[in-house]
Amino acid sequence: MIQDSSNNNFKLKLLGHRGSQPSRAVELTLKLLNLNYDYQEINFLNGETRTKEFKEKFNPNGLIPTLIINDNTLQNTQNTLQKDDNSLQKNDNTLDESHTIMRYLCKLQQNNIPNIEMSNQLYLCNNNYLQCSKIDQYLDWHHLNIRLFTLQIAHGFLFLEFSKDLPKNLILELIEMKIKENHLRLQNGLQRIENYYLKNKNYLINEKFTIADISLGCELYHLYCYGYPFLELGFTKIVKWLKLLEENIFYFKEIHKELIKDGEVFKMKFKNYMDQILLDKSSKL
Repeated sequence: MIQDSSNNNFKLKLLGHRGSQPSRAVELTLKLLNLNYDYQEINFLNGETRTKEFKEKFNPNGLIPTLIINDNTLQNTQNTLQKDDNSLQKNDNTLDESHTIMRYLCKLQQNNIPNIEMSNQLYLCNNNYLQCSKIDQYLDWHHLNIRLFTLQIAHGFLFLEFSKDLPKNLILELIEMKIKENHLRLQNGLQRIENYYLKNKNYLINEKFTIADISLGCELYHLYCYGYPFLELGFTKIVKWLKLLEENIFYFKEIHKELIKDGEVFKMKFKNYMDQILLDKSSKL
């Protein structure tokens, strides 16, 4: 049975954080599909996702994003996160894993005028199963070839941000330890994006953006905002594609506004050090 998202009793709530690349991808999908939703920021930096309450009630993996669907205890979410209740049980109306959530949201809107066109563009492809499967193919590939390494690089950025007033030698050592190895491992994935997915087209799958572009875009834009040297490394198509996302996806820059601001501060402090390590032509894994 297809759920009716136009029903006034139908509710969605996103548990996420703008510092989380997958959370931003889900939030952007919600906005593009014109879905009404509530948003609650979950601070993963202070361990809020790893509490017993969060894991038992919302996401056993202790991760965001998590989507709560038509939850009649919606208004009590914040209280649930803060209280110790041994009777808590996992809510059956929750979804985790960003790609699963994004696909679900597109299916949710497949019969909901006027959002059919966008749901078809983002994922359903007017029932063209081959095109839809190509989106799935990218999303399956993404986790172990892009996300695995960009996550660690972003963690390295975060570590540097909170390591204030360090001498130059320690900054370089931190970049070497926390960022460089994953930067080198990321290169194969970036080469595939540059030379295969973006070889003859503006977007990853076809000539319009899909949830594959949204997922990768939120991932790489994080690095881009923090000064990752895509151009200097020769990834000109990726940079052009990121600029297309900025220009053509409504809400894209809005979703990333805090990241853009934080990235400017980060680049002032660490861009020269980053380039010194990441553009070292002698670097090998």
